[in-house]
Amino acid sequence: MQIQKLSGKTAVVTGGSSGIGFAAAQAFVAEGARAASYDAQFATNTRAVFESGRPAFEQGMASAIPLGRQAHSEELASAAVFLASDDSSFVTGADLRVDGGIALT
Repeated sequence: MQIQKLSGKTAVVTGGSSGIGFAAAQAFVAEGARAASYDAQFATNTRAVFESGRPAFEQGMASAIPLGRQAHSEELASAAVFLASDDSSFVTGADLRVDGGIALT
């Protein structure tokens, strides 16, 4: 009988839907952890754009996001906290996209 080192633990993996993130998620699951992927790449990569000091450019970028605005830091953090909490106890192998709907476009 193999002892699973991470039994009862939760692994929140950024970029876990492909590549090395996916391989890391698989490794966590093999050791008994619940794994969920957290993808906020678009939201975090655009923060510098939204803080450019160029209102017209910032408004144009915001209009590309279906919700019409940049994510607030608390919204990104709340999604990660949810995945790591007992509230998501039946969530495993999921990829939670925190992107304001940009993946739908």
